[in-house]
Amino acid sequence: MRADHIQASKAGFTLVEVMIASALLVIAGIALYGSAISASRMTAMAKDHAAAQGIAFDELWRQYNRPLADFEDITVATNWSFATDANSQFGEDAIVRIAIFPPTQEEDYWEIQSNLIWPGRAGTVTNGFSVRRYRTERF
Repeated sequence: MRADHIQASKAGFTLVEVMIASALLVIAGIALYGSAISASRMTAMAKDHAAAQGIAFDELWRQYNRPLADFEDITVATNWSFATDANSQFGEDAIVRIAIFPPTQEEDYWEIQSNLIWPGRAGTVTNGFSVRRYRTERF
């Protein structure tokens, strides 16, 4: 009879072993789920940041390509802000900021800066862009 008892215990898993294995699977599943949620949030934030930079960059070049006569009238630092288009990824919640700094006695160019501020997911703020517009006419 003792031999039969030993054979029966080797035939399968005990309830404790199954519970431990199940607990380990649940813990691993929770960790994977948390990682997937975190990756999803980071991807969304990266997408917003890239879109914000694109809008700020486009507005910078729109200002850069204005006729030279428009720049000749700028004698003091100029700053203005406006809401983005309602059809953009940000709707009308984002603000584009533009700054144009006139030439100084040592420099012969205007400094144009732009950035976009959006009070969204993580308060997306671009690093901003800057370009120099020299006294040459654009074609």
